[in-house]
Amino acid sequence: MAKAVNNCVKRQELKICGHPKHLAEARAFVAGIAKCCNFDEAEIFDIKLAAGEALANAIEHGSPRGLDRKSVV
Repeated sequence: MAKAVNNCVKRQELKICGHPKHLAEARAFVAGIAKCCNFDEAEIFDIKLAAGEALANAIEHGSPRGLDRKSVV
């Protein structure tokens, strides 16, 4: 379902090190943006889950330089 984006989200960026310990922070960041965009709780859960899975996969398989490399969400 398409949602109207609230004006509170213009551009936000989170930089984290490529380590699984930062996944909770990234999921919370994504969930905050989804909430600001008026998604309901079920949709926020799905968005947060998908973002967490994508980031975990990127950290595990796409970080050839190791855990110190920065990821942008």
